[in-house]
Amino acid sequence: MSIILWNQHDIKAALPGVTASLPFAATGVSIDTRTLKPGDLFIAIKGETMDGHDFLAKAHENGACAAIISQDVPSLPADFPVINVSDTLKAMEELGKYARNRCPGTFIGLTGSVGKTTCKTMLAYMLSAFGETYATEGNLNNHIGVPLTLMRTPQTSQFVIIEMGMNHAEEIRHISKMAQPHIAMITTVEAVHIEYFKNVEAIAKAKAEIFEGMVNKGVAVLPFDSPYYLIMEVSADQWGASKRITFGTSANATIRMVHYQQEAQGGHVDAVIEGQPFSYKIGMFGEHMAINSLANLGIIHALSLDVQKAANLLQGFSALPGRGKLYPLQINNINFSLCDDSYNASPASMRAAITQLSHAKGRKIAVLGDMLELGNHALALHTGLAHDITKQRIDMVCTSGHFMRHLHGTLPHHLQGPCAEDPDTLYPQLIACLKAGDTVLVKGSHGSHVHKIVTRLLEEAKPVS
Repeated sequence: MSIILWNQHDIKAALPGVTASLPFAATGVSIDTRTLKPGDLFIAIKGETMDGHDFLAKAHENGACAAIISQDVPSLPADFPVINVSDTLKAMEELGKYARNRCPGTFIGLTGSVGKTTCKTMLAYMLSAFGETYATEGNLNNHIGVPLTLMRTPQTSQFVIIEMGMNHAEEIRHISKMAQPHIAMITTVEAVHIEYFKNVEAIAKAKAEIFEGMVNKGVAVLPFDSPYYLIMEVSADQWGASKRITFGTSANATIRMVHYQQEAQGGHVDAVIEGQPFSYKIGMFGEHMAINSLANLGIIHALSLDVQKAANLLQGFSALPGRGKLYPLQINNINFSLCDDSYNASPASMRAAITQLSHAKGRKIAVLGDMLELGNHALALHTGLAHDITKQRIDMVCTSGHFMRHLHGTLPHHLQGPCAEDPDTLYPQLIACLKAGDTVLVKGSHGSHVHKIVTRLLEEAKPVS
């Protein structure tokens, strides 16, 4: 039986002076008719290119039980409950705050330049073993996604994980104040979205805005190895953190990785937490994934839960599609492995993926698409990957896009694979290069569209058990 999340009484309590036209009981909340489920409360958000009011008839047809609107829609049936407000986004924010305050669970806020969604999903996987857990769906981590997540949070949740993303300064501050996390974590600070910032220090300060919404005497979880650690530490202390838990490889970190060994099915991690050694296996590849797991175990520790129990669960956690998932495939009678890391890319995540690829068996082929939102730093950050590629002994690099063409030109001739302006042109050239036993990494910013190569491979190649 579905839990009732919202009814007309909740609306009246959360939005003074606003009432629903008719009683209703919503079991979900939606802003998109393509994913709306029967029983959802539909919120007609006005975006830059679309207006949710244009889809109200479709929302009703798909089973919405009520709608929040900011303009009259005469075509709606008279028996369809509506909540009329002056601004649907502001109403959603107020409803999100109301939902946050009525839930007695522990709220965990999570941000960072890379690794947010993987960390969030991994943390939810572990926390579910300790109590009812709700987490941000997908990457709904902005000024719309966070209040939507809060509105969808069941009141019975013991643990609530809110992912927070940003492109500009002051965005994290706004959504963190809505979420009011008891525990706030920053995964990493890197040159991501640097097109919109003066330097990486400014990005660190923007990420540290998460502490401005943290509840009084909250806990900050920080990457100790980061060159920008002090910026984050100062901000956490300034906004009332009662405790700092740090993670990394440094001997001074609260929870530190002592040794990482890549294995056939993932990795083996030896770690220490406040002087106590422990070990565990993780069902994902790469030292960067092991560091992500340490960050999450820092949160487990902050919650006074059993760290070893949580760590033991990670052997059953595998990488997400687009974020390092491995597929054994066969095409043209050639068996090879595809590492799908095509969801997004930054200089730091590129280097981590290249390092991970270096541990693969057989030929190591990197298929790289442009990294976006790097501004004036773009050319240098793309060509700068050549050092990592040669150091890690990658066998071939195939590139797609304007900036990756410059990287291609800086590589030694023996590493230069096909180079194209777009993924569609590159795809057949890549297929022609494949040999049995190859491991193919596909990585690039979402806007580079290298995910199209992954889509075609998964459609045209056969899975190998």
